[in-house]
Amino acid sequence: MATVIGQVECPACGHPKAEVREGKAGTATIYCGECKAQTWAKSPKASSGLRSRIAAAGGAAKPPADDDGNWLRKL
Repeated sequence: MATVIGQVECPACGHPKAEVREGKAGTATIYCGECKAQTWAKSPKASSGLRSRIAAAGGAAKPPADDDGNWLRKL
């Protein structure tokens, strides 16, 4: 089961408390309990972007220190 790491505004309906979750692979996802929308990050760069939205909203989640956003280097 995914761990909730913060909350952001839902990109689909604008609900202010959509959950940002960290999945098994370490990538972030958004789940909105209001409209049931789910958004997946398909790369480490996208995952870092979702994590930065939490930080911008006043949360504590930050991108991993070793993540420079270039997912090709991790292959």
